[in-house]
Amino acid sequence: MSLRYSEINIFTSEEVLFHGAPLYEEVVRYIHELKIAARCMVTRCIGGCYENGEMATQAVMAASFNMPVMIKIIVPSAQADTILQTLEQMVDEGIVAVQEVNIHSHKTR
Repeated sequence: MSLRYSEINIFTSEEVLFHGAPLYEEVVRYIHELKIAARCMVTRCIGGCYENGEMATQAVMAASFNMPVMIKIIVPSAQADTILQTLEQMVDEGIVAVQEVNIHSHKTR
């Protein structure tokens, strides 16, 4: 059995805010409050670069405090469009990518 889900990836940085709070915290809160069969995960990178050419690294010699952040969300495809409309309003700095994924198994307690 295969379930149709959408994977939403938001590439942004830890300094991006939404209503005064870190964007990644607000996205996690939003997904949590939906109370649907969705998962959300935030990853802080150890290095990367931005569209403007700015480099980010955790190297001691060139410490950066605005590290790239990726927010990964797995949601049922039937609800993805509605969720994307809200995320588009929330993300004012970054890239939002979407792809369809087939979930082989989804179990929860």
